[in-house]
Amino acid sequence: MILNRMWRIVVAVAIAAALFLQTAVSPAMAQQILPHPDDPFSGKIGLTVPQSVPDKPELKLPSTFGIENAPNILVVMLDDVGYGQFGTFGSPIIQTPTMDRVA
Repeated sequence: MILNRMWRIVVAVAIAAALFLQTAVSPAMAQQILPHPDDPFSGKIGLTVPQSVPDKPELKLPSTFGIENAPNILVVMLDDVGYGQFGTFGSPIIQTPTMDRVA
């Protein structure tokens, strides 16, 4: 009987603490955690394609985009691959002649 009453008190305190902590987070803090929503559509949607105006977002290109003599960089990311799986690392199972030439 006493354990049942104590259990109910513990559950009630836990529920009250959860509700308090949930309301303690300000909306501004939640907005910092969550990704910001996309900008609203600034084009015009007409009844037909010629009557519509597309939304043209401003492209953000790096200042070094298109420079001459830029270095050639190749990034290869492989997941769940062990050492020696590919021919570049000496595997007789999977032959990769193009990767061998790059390496």
